[in-house]
Amino acid sequence: MDAALLPPAPPGPLSTDGEARLGLYQGGFERIDWSARLRGAGGRWRKLLRHKQWQYACVATREVFAGVAIVDLGYAANGFAFAVDLAHGGLLTSESFLGVPGLSAAVDGASCRFVGPGARLRLRRTGGAWAIDVRTRSLSLEGSLDVSRGPPSAAIVMPVRDGLTATQKSCLLPSTGQLRAGGRTFDLAGGFGGLDHSSGLLPRETTWRWAFALGRAPDGTPVGFNFSDGLSTTPGAENVVWWGDRLVPVGPVEFTFDAERPEEPWRVRSGDGAVDLRFAASGMHREHRDLGVAKSRFVQVAGRYAGTLRTPGGATVAVEDVPGVTEDQFVLW
Repeated sequence: MDAALLPPAPPGPLSTDGEARLGLYQGGFERIDWSARLRGAGGRWRKLLRHKQWQYACVATREVFAGVAIVDLGYAANGFAFAVDLAHGGLLTSESFLGVPGLSAAVDGASCRFVGPGARLRLRRTGGAWAIDVRTRSLSLEGSLDVSRGPPSAAIVMPVRDGLTATQKSCLLPSTGQLRAGGRTFDLAGGFGGLDHSSGLLPRETTWRWAFALGRAPDGTPVGFNFSDGLSTTPGAENVVWWGDRLVPVGPVEFTFDAERPEEPWRVRSGDGAVDLRFAASGMHREHRDLGVAKSRFVQVAGRYAGTLRTPGGATVAVEDVPGVTEDQFVLW
């Protein structure tokens, strides 16, 4: 299916009467607002306990991958930043932080921040680009992702167990800037960036697997993808491939990996053969937290993808050494 056949994104995930606009769309939401589902008795508590949102950004070149996230859990906030050496393998640095929503962190569709001891993470939309300004004890990233020169975003509204979530994914955004980590400096010009803004009313126990990549096919065509399994009760709801300037829906995929050794190779495949990928790890960001009422087990592994994808025209093409991440997440929140 060609991107032109996807409907344009609605203003938000809910209609004026609170009905969910379930589906996959091209473009971006004006705003993700769940207030129509949080009215009435207990609405404030439902928002505090069930509304989760985050903004994630990444940048990849042939040499390095960097990821940063700001997360608002309602009653707590979290931020992390990490960088991985793709050229030689190995983790350059990985840091994570806890904070208080409103005080330490804020997440919305255009300006996000996390500020705390040893950490300043800022992601901000300025015209046709996103500015990334990250300072931690071991990492410095000043960069820009050019949304105006990237392909269409994917906007998704999907059901989850006992709830709803909306997410907007952007990929293949030309990057500029500089990253300093592990005692080295990397030029981000010529690379690609990606964004994930997600907001939902999620169940207390939530799990998912995620694959995201951004690079070039052997013929130089920009190629990226977003695949997920386990979060939505509609399999494949947010699975898309970016091929050049086109956005192509893909069906459900299956992740095969060793949860105890996520640094070992992964496989991501679809039943119809449209996706057949292998993932080789270069370095990993890991968080395991147990706060009593809240627990999480989270790994995000950066590395490279190889295999095959089916193009919009039906041809099968090779994917070679495309940078990206895999993720395995379990959270009780």
